[in-house]
Amino acid sequence: MENCEFSLGTLKANRPPIREQLGWAIHKASKGKWCNGWPGADTVNQLKLLKLSLRVDENPLQVGPEEFCKPISNMQIGEQERILTAIGKGWVHLERRDTSNPTRAIGDVEEEADEAAPDVQVVSVTVGPVPPGESGPNKPS
Repeated sequence: MENCEFSLGTLKANRPPIREQLGWAIHKASKGKWCNGWPGADTVNQLKLLKLSLRVDENPLQVGPEEFCKPISNMQIGEQERILTAIGKGWVHLERRDTSNPTRAIGDVEEEADEAAPDVQVVSVTVGPVPPGESGPNKPS
């Protein structure tokens, strides 16, 4: 990608902001359950285990969620720039479904359909710059 406004210019320089922004978002979306940064090659399985979804808005670059399913260290400069642009433009979201009644029964109970469960809401964390005063896991505040 020529003239990527979000690129810091090199593979090495682009890795930290991608790691920081994705790591913070997955930590926040998982309510602090995930503290290991972006899962990389195991993204799909980890998101399933955490009951999260990765959604990328329709965009002119056609960046899709599958582009986030590899280690950040294995991304080429063009891949990094696509990821940085998607994050920078606010197209990337991690979503979880929360219930307003977290004490409901689990185990051998009949699952309610989403339409029949008015206490379920989708919580979305937009991947982007880490807010001032906050940090991802394993980083000093």
